[in-house]
Formats: sequence, structure tokens, C-alpha cells
Amino acid sequence: DRASAGEAAKVTEAIAKIGCKPNVEAGVEKERDDLYEVDDAQCEIGQYDIKLNADFVITSITLD
Repeated sequence: DRASAGEAAKVTEAIAKIGCKPNVEAGVEKERDDLYEVDDAQCEIGQYDIKLNADFVITSITLD
């Protein structure tokens, strides 16, 4: 499911701190109540899949 606009904004803010932004087409997914996923995030160092917890803390960054 897509994250709400408010949730997506918080995820976008969190990943911006490491030089990343969500892929326009993929957006921000809410996998479950305690897991957000950003597929194909565009980062300064390449394209990554990023996962965040319910507190919008990055828990995983995987090279895509």
C-alpha cells in the first residue's frame, strides 16, 4: 500500500539526511504498521532500496 501523504513526507525527510529521495514512480510504500519501504530511491551514491521503521528511522539500505 502507498503511505499517506504525511507518512511519505516524514520518510522523504528522513532519507534526505543521507542524500536520497524517493523514486517518483515507486513512491513510498507502507509494508505494515512498523515498516516503510522506498524502492529505487535516488541517492547521491546510486540507486537503493531503503526500509524505515515506524519511527521513520532507517533500518536497511540495499543496493538496487
